[in-house]
Amino acid sequence: MRWMKPFLFALFGGLGITVLAYLNDGFFGGREVCTRCGRVEVTSRAYWIPSRRIEETVLSRFHDKLAAGKEHEHQWLFAHGGGGVVTCALGVGGDLTASVRSEKAVQGLEEIRKHHGDAAAKQWLDRLLDPKRTRDADIALRPLTDDPDDFDIAYEEAEVEFARRSSMKP
Repeated sequence: MRWMKPFLFALFGGLGITVLAYLNDGFFGGREVCTRCGRVEVTSRAYWIPSRRIEETVLSRFHDKLAAGKEHEHQWLFAHGGGGVVTCALGVGGDLTASVRSEKAVQGLEEIRKHHGDAAAKQWLDRLLDPKRTRDADIALRPLTDDPDDFDIAYEEAEVEFARRSSMKP
């Protein structure tokens, strides 16, 4: 029975610490997107122990092919997360999370690169990585993946659509 007091102390002490950590934002997880390459940083914290990993995306792989191995410093933009008393935190990088994982967008970029070269593909890549223009660029690129008969006409239509959508923003 001498073990009962230390056992109960450890049990209730551990539960107390867990409750305090939870109420004081002891658990948190979130995602950030690099606005230069499209990688996603996944962060979490349990109590005071942080964890971080960087994930490749379909857009970051395209970026790496286009950049030919040039190094860069990541510029992380918070997308979303939550934990503790914050159940849902949304950041300005939220739209980027869809674009960096968009297979259609990367197919469109590949077609642009094939027909119009690296400079045009880089211009569209920059549009996709801009948090204010990413959704417009993603939508404008989709028709390019439908195997158009005349790619140059489809490309011009994508440019017009992007310009139209972008001009409607304040």
